[in-house]
Amino acid sequence: MSHDPDEDSMMDNVTIHTGNPGLNIDPTYSKSTQQQYNLALKQYFKYLLESGVPFHDADADVASDYVEYLLGKGFKARTIASRLAPVRAVYDQAHARGLIASNPFTSVKITINRDEGGAPPYTQADIDQLLAHATAWERATVLLAAHAALRISESADLRWEHINWITQELTVPGELEGHTHYVRMSNALRDALWQIRKGSDPQAPLEGKVLDVSGPHTVRRALKLLAERAGVTWKTHSSFRRYAATRLLEETGDLTYVREHLRLQSLRDAAHAASQPRKVTPDVKNW
Repeated sequence: MSHDPDEDSMMDNVTIHTGNPGLNIDPTYSKSTQQQYNLALKQYFKYLLESGVPFHDADADVASDYVEYLLGKGFKARTIASRLAPVRAVYDQAHARGLIASNPFTSVKITINRDEGGAPPYTQADIDQLLAHATAWERATVLLAAHAALRISESADLRWEHINWITQELTVPGELEGHTHYVRMSNALRDALWQIRKGSDPQAPLEGKVLDVSGPHTVRRALKLLAERAGVTWKTHSSFRRYAATRLLEETGDLTYVREHLRLQSLRDAAHAASQPRKVTPDVKNW
């Protein structure tokens, strides 16, 4: 995107991308509602800038990534719906003026349970095949999703400062207070991340992005290319998280642990059918 969508220039971006001086907000809306609309647009344009995705190039995958990003920040479905309303309106205006072919947010789903719906999980054979054909960087990317169950936005944002090599945990920060999560690393993931680290300048500080990507779309593109090379049918990035959930439930029988590891909001989000969890001591570490 050629224009800087920071908070002060948000309305300029609306004008640039829609040909209309500002978003047409119903004048009967309260001042508070109008402020919330503006806040939602500021957040979305900031996300586009950080992801390196031009406004006009956003597609359904970008829309899904943004929903996943908001979920990862701890927002509830109702809040996400309100955040998407003005974004959808801006794209509607751009579409009406012939500036884009379609609105990428028209069919996007906003459900907390989206990881457990839709595409099926990858199988163990799929994961093994992907890892067999993966470079060191690709291996870490696969395992961040399949073992740590990170959302695509969380993988793209992961920093070296978020890795605790001693406790073997990843820190996944949330936007809302009290929503920081600590995710246990498998030995395989720890080793994969260390291989990336060894391949960089040993004198460089342990800081900055782990994957060095411009945004979620870069992560998805890399994994799609790996899947094609490995002969594995591409599903969705969330299918890696579903693999983790399925494997954890099979190995532990504990829906509570599944919920905690995937950072979901309820047991219902952790599995399709209700079951009585049994008390066990799960060990993701040895995957």
